[in-house]
Amino acid sequence: INTFVGTSIPRLFGMTSTANIGPNTSSMLIYVDREILTAATLREQLNREMQHRFPRMMITASVIESGPPVGAPVALRIQGESPETLNVIAAEIKNLMASQDGVESITDDAGRQLPALGFYPQRSAMEEFGISSRQLSEILRLLGEGLPAGEFEHDQSLVDLRIKYSFNRESPLESINRISILSSQGERVPLSALAVVKPEFSLQNLSRFNYQSSITVRGYTDSQTNPDRIINQIMPQIEQVMALYPGYELIVAGETAARSEVFVEIGKIFMVVIVLVLIVIAIQFNSLILPLLIFITVILSTSGALFSLFFTQTGLGFMSMMGVISLAGIVVRNGIILVEFMEMNIARRYSSLQAIQLACAQRLRPILLTSFTSFFGLMPLVLGKNLLFKPLAIAIAGGLIFSTLLTLLLIPAFYKLYLRHFYREEVDNKELDDDEICGVYAHDPL
Repeated sequence: INTFVGTSIPRLFGMTSTANIGPNTSSMLIYVDREILTAATLREQLNREMQHRFPRMMITASVIESGPPVGAPVALRIQGESPETLNVIAAEIKNLMASQDGVESITDDAGRQLPALGFYPQRSAMEEFGISSRQLSEILRLLGEGLPAGEFEHDQSLVDLRIKYSFNRESPLESINRISILSSQGERVPLSALAVVKPEFSLQNLSRFNYQSSITVRGYTDSQTNPDRIINQIMPQIEQVMALYPGYELIVAGETAARSEVFVEIGKIFMVVIVLVLIVIAIQFNSLILPLLIFITVILSTSGALFSLFFTQTGLGFMSMMGVISLAGIVVRNGIILVEFMEMNIARRYSSLQAIQLACAQRLRPILLTSFTSFFGLMPLVLGKNLLFKPLAIAIAGGLIFSTLLTLLLIPAFYKLYLRHFYREEVDNKELDDDEICGVYAHDPL
């Protein structure tokens, strides 16, 4: 167990978030022995028991996934102009989520409301005294984060120097009333004459989506609860709430939407890869039919990868899909080698059957050797406990072996059909005995 107080967990696989990080927050990274307990079971226990023991704390346990972040199982994003109205809508949605069985933890990315001071500039007064917006913003920065004044080295690290107003024991509002700004005529103008200062509350964090203020409400469910069922049950009530606030938009996000978006992007990449592979093969063979014949190996590899993931009970995630895409460029090698040697034998005036037999005899050992060496090279990742690369290795290894074995059977058969339908006349028969077929790889310089 690793504990991080006041900071976030290192960005393992890009899964962590720095939202709501402060001195009153802590994070724990727990490594689970899968032979004793699953991570999903531990997550449910922590979400249930910790919330019961510490009711005043906001606790969320989640399982780190091998791939890009997909977010919470249930996530609803509200967009609009007013942060205060967004916070009101978010509070009502959180109450609706809390009323559903199976929802263990509910959070939002806005955080809690903090006391703040609102500055409302008086444009007419600023123009009267000749004070620009830049001067006013610099004064406000002195009140907040400060102005950079350089840096110095301390314990082999650089520390920023910033100039800020010191409030001492006065309240911030009393100190602000004593601050003044030099006008263009050299006169000191009180800040209170240039801006109206009002005590108010402000959200801890305010995100933006498509240039609009937004708040995302997230709900985490147990393993027996379907997130889609939760959304379907509360959506009619949420629509009634949204109808009271015209101009505000509700977007359903969450795990399902995020995964769908990721898979759509992967699908686009896969199509681009397939088109590029087909173009390269078409240029090599000067044919539009042979690339489609070799493309059978890609279909076989995809089927083998999915079967291997099912057999090993590995989820179809981002890394496993990347393995399927990688196979598209790996397994076509076997098909290209077989078809190339078949074409060479046809050009040398062998009959179609003998050309296929000869090519298979020549290429059987190289194809098996390269495929099995790649398969055994992936075994350390397949048999290891690396959560990130194990799905990728399983998809590649399973798809490679499956496609290799079926390629040796299906490619020759489909090539025979290709010759039968696209060549009306049989090529000249050139007799080959079995000994010549078996020994041609050693004697033929090609």
